Amino acid sequence: MLFLEIEMTRAEFIERLRVWSRNALREAETPEPRSARSWRAQYQVLSALAAFMEGPGASLTVEEVIAHIRPDREQSKRRWEAATDPMEVAQAAGEVAAYDLALDVLRPARPNWTG
Repeated sequence: MLFLEIEMTRAEFIERLRVWSRNALREAETPEPRSARSWRAQYQVLSALAAFMEGPGASLTVEEVIAHIRPDREQSKRRWEAATDPMEVAQAAGEVAAYDLALDVLRPARPNWTG
């Protein structure tokens, strides 16, 4: 998913996170257990990021938000690469997907973060 929009407010970013988390929760209703686990992981990460942006991250710059997200993404990626249990793989993969979604939106916003 590629977003070419450059300018966005913090509130718009938070709302996007919330919409995506709701979509992930709906997708988690799939009967396939690994897919459901991956979608639930995406829901959890996106919801947590939205809460962070409204709380402790409310005054951070885009660069600081990215710096906050990166280590969590890398930790999930390492768990994904090391996992052998299919459910653990699905969990970590879903987390990485959610972090990547947030980062893909934040990176182009870097020079123009508003609000």
